[in-house]
Amino acid sequence: MSFDRTFSIHYSIMLGVPHSLPHAPRDEMCFNIQKERDSMDIKSFLYPKNEVSYLMTSSNMKEAMDKLEASHYTAIPILDENGLYFGTLSEGDLLWKLKATPGLGFDMMHEIPVVSIKKRTKVECVAISADLDDMLALAADQNFVPVVDADRVFLGIIRRKDIIEYYTRNIAD
Repeated sequence: MSFDRTFSIHYSIMLGVPHSLPHAPRDEMCFNIQKERDSMDIKSFLYPKNEVSYLMTSSNMKEAMDKLEASHYTAIPILDENGLYFGTLSEGDLLWKLKATPGLGFDMMHEIPVVSIKKRTKVECVAISADLDDMLALAADQNFVPVVDADRVFLGIIRRKDIIEYYTRNIAD
């Protein structure tokens, strides 16, 4: 099976879009995937907070640039002082802030709080208790999905890369 066909099938499964495989009856394949998905939950994909780079609402633009560079992330979660998920800041948000602020240079970035930077894209979080389908729907549009508890305390992230790798390993040709 070609890479493009395999990726298309895996991505379709993530989105819940009907698909067909040449080597297995469609209903049988969907049943096997659904059976396995029924035993999975959001915790199965969680990349825990202690392994994730994040910013605090008290952080400044310089700290954000440094953390993004060190972590090789293109976007990073922001938490408040109580550990609650506040939002996500992207490299693009930083670039737009630089462009929109006359006279702002690298030497002045320590004066700009991250909470004052406009977020061009809203990154949605998912509750740890939510259905796997809710998380998969968000992962289709986001590189990662922040995961929170019932009180909105940040628990970690689910990376789209890990979801794709999981389905790649667990779907037979």
